[in-house]
Amino acid sequence: MGALPGEVGAREGLRDRCPPAGDGQLARGARPGVRAVPHLRQRVVALRVPRDLHLPTPSAHRSRLRAASTPAPHNGGVSIPSVTAIVLCGGAGRRFGGDKTRADLAGSPVLDHVLDGLPSAWPVVCVGDPRPTARPVAWCREDPPGGGPVAAIAAALPHVDSPVVVVLGGDMPYAASPAPDLASRLAVGPGLDVVLGRDGDGRLQPLLAAYRTEALCAALPKPAAGTPLMRLLDSLRTLVVALPEGAALDVDTTADLDRARRRPRPTRHRLDP
Repeated sequence: MGALPGEVGAREGLRDRCPPAGDGQLARGARPGVRAVPHLRQRVVALRVPRDLHLPTPSAHRSRLRAASTPAPHNGGVSIPSVTAIVLCGGAGRRFGGDKTRADLAGSPVLDHVLDGLPSAWPVVCVGDPRPTARPVAWCREDPPGGGPVAAIAAALPHVDSPVVVVLGGDMPYAASPAPDLASRLAVGPGLDVVLGRDGDGRLQPLLAAYRTEALCAALPKPAAGTPLMRLLDSLRTLVVALPEGAALDVDTTADLDRARRRPRPTRHRLDP
């Protein structure tokens, strides 16, 4: 099935709304499928629609959107993903005593636990120092390095082609479990800009959330470095959903890593409002 009317123009328009932030460049060896493409000027034309033309029903449209992990076709047969994952792993890890995303958890780095749990069809853009990973990813760096999570998101967005992004913390080994449901909730909520997770302690998790790419680009402050993460939500239409137990566990200290080692990976299930 081809792209829905207006879908192609919306994707191309992301380049204007979300220009590269600082260096934000893909590292050498990054997967080319998530590189920025030149902007194409959108043309609006009037078409005469035959009376017997079959148009998709709203329910068919919703079913198509639910396939959040399935690439959508684009002009020329080039596959455009429905969802891209942005994983932030550039923090200094001062409380942990080093890069916590590289810490060993059951024989693998914490970051690989996040990446392994994501749908294989989703492109992944990691923000931080490039390193080998269990699956192919593209790497970029926030400007300045260590400029905070908002600066990291700003650096990643120019490398995103999909209409939806799921933003995750690279120090949250079990965060991938609810990610597909977050994206699906957003896909069937046309009046929403973000579906935001809430952990068992009632804390909102903007680094465990699905965002409409265009809305997130528009919400980014300039400059982005040093901006509090929660400020991104001020202008966004938000749905808050409860996360499964343990999904929001983040490794900030060695004690957190011990807790992660004792806790089984959360199973994937539908999220509750």
